[in-house]
Amino acid sequence: MQKLNGLEAAAIYQQQAEERNLGVPSHWNTYFAVTNADDAVAKVQQAGGTVLFGPMDVFTAGRTAMLQDRQGAAFAVWQPQDHIGCRVKGEPGAIMWNELVTTDQKDATDFYTGLLGLGSGSMEGPMEYTLLKASGDDVAGVMQITEDIFSPAQLDGVLRRSQRRRHHQPGRIPRRNRIGAWYGHPGNRKIRHDSGSSRSRIRHLHRRLVCTGESSPSRSLALITAGRVRDGTPQQVTFS
Repeated sequence: MQKLNGLEAAAIYQQQAEERNLGVPSHWNTYFAVTNADDAVAKVQQAGGTVLFGPMDVFTAGRTAMLQDRQGAAFAVWQPQDHIGCRVKGEPGAIMWNELVTTDQKDATDFYTGLLGLGSGSMEGPMEYTLLKASGDDVAGVMQITEDIFSPAQLDGVLRRSQRRRHHQPGRIPRRNRIGAWYGHPGNRKIRHDSGSSRSRIRHLHRRLVCTGESSPSRSLALITAGRVRDGTPQQVTFS
């Protein structure tokens, strides 16, 4: 369990051999709180989603299930018992946002609002962006995969090319809407669009990464895929 100022912020556990054998890469899981995990699983099945495993009890901490929506995005539901989940958010080092990048923005929005009872709305900007709301508060975003952004397959492709070429040059990926991409060693000075302190920490990871960045007067965002080979197995995780 990872803690920030004494409060649970995230968790890390060893990936099961079954997942590795199926070629599932290292990844983050998003858990949605529900009052009844079994009912949520039944709703997913009725809505055309997929049950990957569960529902199952996690000792006395809670009850969970790993699921997929109709577009194939994986997520989990969590029925809390002794463990409510993360107790800190929106602070440096803690989770501050969840965002779904999907092949069908409207259908995915309908799926999650129907499953979880969430509200939805739109955010003004140069692109169509849906906000998911719980009790009136914005809790997640949904956006359409387009040519202007990366899909997971594109990120994987850049990583494979960077590993083959073994040098540090800008990646050949569409650069629109002030989105840039680079690959190579974290020490590469071409990796930018990130705050100085975060960039310095990334450099000390000594790992290959893909970094895409977007800046505006109000915010700075970086999407990073970092990883290294351990025991002959590539370990790469994308985060922002």
